[in-house]
Amino acid sequence: MVSIGYTAWPLYNLLVLVRAMETRDIETVTRHVYFDAVRMSPTNQLVADYLRRTGIQISPLAQSMAAAALGIANPVAKKLISPEALSELMALGWPIWGRSMPRPYSNACLL
Repeated sequence: MVSIGYTAWPLYNLLVLVRAMETRDIETVTRHVYFDAVRMSPTNQLVADYLRRTGIQISPLAQSMAAAALGIANPVAKKLISPEALSELMALGWPIWGRSMPRPYSNACLL
């Protein structure tokens, strides 16, 4: 019985989040999204890509510390990934400049 609840609870939360996004219920979406973690994902990717491109070898702990320091100090990430930005995206849709830009890995870019 516990295993059913353990499996069903995250699925229920996902359903609540999807329904809130469909109905543009910003308050519910904001309660279910941990924005600090969402901001850290692209920051971790940027640090990992920088280290890969430069060939610098550091420990995973140092890499995560660098990403955390960059994420905390980066006001751009806080502005782009915030409850206000999410609210604007859900209310107005994708920004116009985002629609006309080619996707970085689309077939058009490979030609």
